[in-house]
Amino acid sequence: RKNSLPIKDFTERYKGTSTPVIIGDLMSRRPAWKHWSLDYLAQIAGDVMVPLYSSRPAKYRANRLAPETRAPLREYIDLVKHGEHDLRVSSYNIVKTIPALLDDFKHPRLGLEFFKQLIVLDIGGIDAKIHMHQDADLADLIVCNFGGKKEVLLIPQEQAHYLYKVPFAFSALNDIDFSNPDYKKYPALKRLNGYVAKLEHGDALYIPSGYWYHTVYREASFSITLRALPTGFPARMRMLKNLLVKRPLDKLMRRLTGSAWDRRNESRALRRTNRKLRVEASGGQSD
Repeated sequence: RKNSLPIKDFTERYKGTSTPVIIGDLMSRRPAWKHWSLDYLAQIAGDVMVPLYSSRPAKYRANRLAPETRAPLREYIDLVKHGEHDLRVSSYNIVKTIPALLDDFKHPRLGLEFFKQLIVLDIGGIDAKIHMHQDADLADLIVCNFGGKKEVLLIPQEQAHYLYKVPFAFSALNDIDFSNPDYKKYPALKRLNGYVAKLEHGDALYIPSGYWYHTVYREASFSITLRALPTGFPARMRMLKNLLVKRPLDKLMRRLTGSAWDRRNESRALRRTNRKLRVEASGGQSD
């Protein structure tokens, strides 16, 4: 956690070393720090229809990225206030749909080339969770948290082979509870060494490109996430492969084969991770 972080320090100490950091005062001089709350969202954008996602994985031939339902933002916020903790607003772009929010906000100067046409809103109730995943676009993220407390578990890309990551899904096995992991069933999780970011109102979390992360809402809260897409050639090629090859192939195979595709990839996640452990235990190396 740092305050008043100069651009040079951020670039050299955090961006340059792929190290997460909470910048505690990044939003402090913006109207959002003072005004933003769930009630404020309901007031200025209550009639906007937002997609709602649940923790349940997509079944059979359904698109992984499709929402479970939609509702006016005001109605959803009322549900959250009354204890809703499964349904979430996730990665909802506010640039064109809720432009009034942009009046309270300005992109920070951190030396990042932000993609300004994509500013996404996430909302969750107390105990809501976002499963362990990696963003397919491999962006550097600035997550600006408002309202209540939130915890984010961050795992570096080089440790991803211990996460039981599912091919083509950009996520870990869905039945892993990263808040209370079953080490007997998933022994590779013991090898993980990451970070836990505890966020409060107004905190901004930098998540470096390629990190995997899992979020738990300790209180009802929301965030906006700013994205800086990869600039280096290798990272851009990986991003394009994810977005133009892996994701469309996953969508096509789910449409053609349904749950058989999921079972195949989940079995591969287990086999690959367990093979990695066996190779390490024998003193060998694994790709």
